[in-house]
Amino acid sequence: MGLSDKSGAESLTLAVKELLREVDVCVVHGRFDDAERLAREALAMGASAPVEHALAGVLLKKGDPEGASAAYERAIALDSGYARSLNNLANRLLERSPPERERALSLYDRSVESADATVGMRLNRARCLQALGRTEAARDAFEASIVRDGSSPKALLGVAQTFRAEGRELEAATRLEAALVGFPEDESLLGELGAARLAVGDAIGALEPLKRAVAKAGTAAQSTILVHLARSLRKTGRLIAAKRVLADIAGRTDLAPAAFEERGSLLLDLGRPAEAAPAFAEAEARLPFATALRVASSRIFAASHDDAYDANALGDVATAWGREVERALGADAAGPRWSDVDPSQLHLAFFSGDFREHVVLRFLAPVLDALAGRVQKISLFSVTCPRDERTEDLARRFDMIDLSGLSRDEAREAMIRRGVSVLVDLGAHTSGHIDLLCPRVAPVQLHYLGFPGPVGLRSIDYRVSDCDVDPGSDPDVDRRLLLDRCAWVYRVPGMAPVPRAASSAPRFACFARAMKVTPATSRLYSAILTQSPRATLVLGGKAYEDPDTFAELVERFDPAARS
Repeated sequence: MGLSDKSGAESLTLAVKELLREVDVCVVHGRFDDAERLAREALAMGASAPVEHALAGVLLKKGDPEGASAAYERAIALDSGYARSLNNLANRLLERSPPERERALSLYDRSVESADATVGMRLNRARCLQALGRTEAARDAFEASIVRDGSSPKALLGVAQTFRAEGRELEAATRLEAALVGFPEDESLLGELGAARLAVGDAIGALEPLKRAVAKAGTAAQSTILVHLARSLRKTGRLIAAKRVLADIAGRTDLAPAAFEERGSLLLDLGRPAEAAPAFAEAEARLPFATALRVASSRIFAASHDDAYDANALGDVATAWGREVERALGADAAGPRWSDVDPSQLHLAFFSGDFREHVVLRFLAPVLDALAGRVQKISLFSVTCPRDERTEDLARRFDMIDLSGLSRDEAREAMIRRGVSVLVDLGAHTSGHIDLLCPRVAPVQLHYLGFPGPVGLRSIDYRVSDCDVDPGSDPDVDRRLLLDRCAWVYRVPGMAPVPRAASSAPRFACFARAMKVTPATSRLYSAILTQSPRATLVLGGKAYEDPDTFAELVERFDPAARS
């Protein structure tokens, strides 16, 4: 190249650099049309990876992601190792379908191998692995970034999220607690710790970090964190405070489906099932099918508390849900059959999320005691979270299999592998796990105790109930085993009080969750109290300990009954 050619090339390079500086200035001042014009002028002087990269950034600002992706592609074609374009194009692809995410990973791989690779690029690659479900590889990538680049909230958060994705919530919480020592005010770490504690049933422990996260972020707090805060308030009985949090974010455009689900759960807990059902339905419409199944089950649970539904109407809703589940999960798939069972080796199993200090266990305990020694083996399939002393006692006495944290396929495989003869579900639509029993995992499956209505799945062979709770139901919905006495009986604790003296005033007590105090229930109690002036009603439970919640619930009773 002659001196004049070299001088001309240098002048051209300087001119392009000057145009790119002007592009940056225009972007800073929001003049995106001018920025695009200048970038294209620079391209006219000679295409290069930096210029195409700059144009892509402008097109993104103008809301043209497809044009930006094309510009990043051209930049990479001009310089296959141009790390910034590799990274940014991968960011675009990461938002698309799984096959596109695989391509994003290959681009991230190339970007981090470049001499110009940054810590952000290495973290993006780890996040891509996370999005692809490769949690161990993602955790290794986050850990490697911490070793190479030092601790950062994003890397520490990524490590914890990989544990959570595997259902290892306690390990995630431990990591987050350690991370907060170095970054005590990081909103994302605080919010994730609250979510992890909620996942293990520690709603009280979740409150403090979630409140700190919201206080730190103010009005800019992520809606996800606010939803977790509402859930922790609800779980600790502060229903009206939870209602206020959800009301504050109702108009946001970034609401996740969890916000609508939480609103449904709150309305249900407040004893307003008719309003809860539409909220659950809105969450269902926004969720992938597998998650929507669980929310739909909550909608059926809400319907079971709604006075507008009789047994047959509830059966219609449950049946519609069941057929949808069966179409998706394969109700006709081959499964265990009774012909394979040796009657002398009867193996009975119970399936529940309430193997803990819970009313379900109050009913079940005498049943377990009566069965012990009368059947060959008893197993407990548990999705209980959190565990407590009652859980540990049951685990010592029986074959308990912990399914919490397992995927649907893993949980079903664990149940089938046990070789159960008869499986008794104790939750139905109260637990969100009933779909695990479709297709069947045992030759005979029945429901008892948890849900006083049709389940809707043909893989549930029988439902144990009684003639008072279940006076009429469509035989096409389910097969009932009706007892001629109450099916819900329990063993009275040894410290139970003596019966009321005949001369004393009657005292009624309702220790059910607030959701049970529906308008119909409050009307009935009001009538009893009005007709029995000396009678009193005691309301007991977490929700009633909160003054705001108690005040709202008491308003449902007739004034004469409240006096």
